[in-house]
Amino acid sequence: MDSLLRSAAQRIWRKLPTSYPDHWRGGTLPAIAKNFAWLSADRVLRLGISFLTGAAVARYLGPHGFGVLTVALAISELAGAFASLGLESILPRELIREPSRAFELLGTAFWTSCAAMVILYAGLILPLAEFGASSREASICLLAAGLLMIRAPLSVLNYQFAAQLQARYGVIAANLSFLLGTAVRLLLIWQGASVTAFATALLIEPAGTGLLLYGFNRRFGVRPSQWKWNPRLAKALLMESWPLAFSSFATLIYMRSDQVMLAYAHSEAEVGRYGAALRLSEVWYFLPAALAASLLPALIRSQNLTTTIRQQRVQRFYDLNAGLAYALIFFLAPSASRIFPLVFGRGYAGADTVFTIHIWSCLFVFLGMARNQCMVIEGWTRFLFLCTVLGAVVNVALNLLVIPVWGAVGAAYTTLISQASATFLSSFFWGPARPHGYAQLRALLVPIRALFWLTRPVR
Repeated sequence: MDSLLRSAAQRIWRKLPTSYPDHWRGGTLPAIAKNFAWLSADRVLRLGISFLTGAAVARYLGPHGFGVLTVALAISELAGAFASLGLESILPRELIREPSRAFELLGTAFWTSCAAMVILYAGLILPLAEFGASSREASICLLAAGLLMIRAPLSVLNYQFAAQLQARYGVIAANLSFLLGTAVRLLLIWQGASVTAFATALLIEPAGTGLLLYGFNRRFGVRPSQWKWNPRLAKALLMESWPLAFSSFATLIYMRSDQVMLAYAHSEAEVGRYGAALRLSEVWYFLPAALAASLLPALIRSQNLTTTIRQQRVQRFYDLNAGLAYALIFFLAPSASRIFPLVFGRGYAGADTVFTIHIWSCLFVFLGMARNQCMVIEGWTRFLFLCTVLGAVVNVALNLLVIPVWGAVGAAYTTLISQASATFLSSFFWGPARPHGYAQLRALLVPIRALFWLTRPVR
């Protein structure tokens, strides 16, 4: 085995180029790599702590308790997609364009989000908690998780900092609250608390973040009491932001609706096992986001270069994302049967099977994030919205068919198919996007292409 690895390494070394293309010179490639490393390190630290804490909570609560908490969070996230009203993408831009109207813009966004949250809580969360919950503890968890929609209006406190490139205050507030919330969850495990206590403790992070941001705003002379609500401005903002709100909701439909359906078609314990598999699968989604942020300048600059160079850069972008996804899949899938009993406990038997199916959706998630970056640069946001709707429709339709029969395993297959439909197959449905579809198809063949590259005679 050692001789085989040594031979492969020598072959790769001999095939490495002795000179690099012009667009790699001048520190561009090292800068991209350094930026990607920093972004990844920041996310790895936070997500690593979050994953380990979540695994400890799942192990303590068991599949049933963790399933109750997971369903409540899924419903809260679906409602929260509308509570933000898509204003998080619109407001920072408007604050930059018209800083003199800052109090009016912030006040309008804050009170509009508050109104949306109250309507959603009264019209969706309360009826579900009263008539749709399977038990009293499920009802309490849903009532507590529904209050997480407060994140939408509280996030307005951070928009002014984002518009002034002072994002560090938002980061400080979020990280301090995250550490406090993590400590409280660990304390609850030590104290032997109930699942409803864990659901209530979820409110610590948004409340802490909001209080810290309020303090930072007052320090810089921004007093929320001076904010004003303008109904005409609210209408204008909503006319522009509603497609973004529906797009966020459609995305969450095919990422979270399966958990709600599993609860009603099977049991909370089945949701708990499915949720454990998703935790390990989705924790890696930060990688394509970090890669996209690092390569964005190079992709934008390539718009001014020749078509050939632009296509080469886009293809490399897709290849990198596919390569990362394959590396995760080939490493984690064979290890699942050992990871889950060790991390989550023996009560999650069967979650490893769900994971080995669901982890393959990473391939299409990574390629989809890469395509989204490319299409945002091109200005094809409406097409992306339609692709998201397609994924939601496919997900819900298939889940209605397979979840009652195959449970969590069927939901994992449905996620894989809907992700492939929304992020890959949809590229072939529209002429201008078809070249991206062929680039994605070529990226899907990265392992075969790498094998041919390694076995090709060295010139």
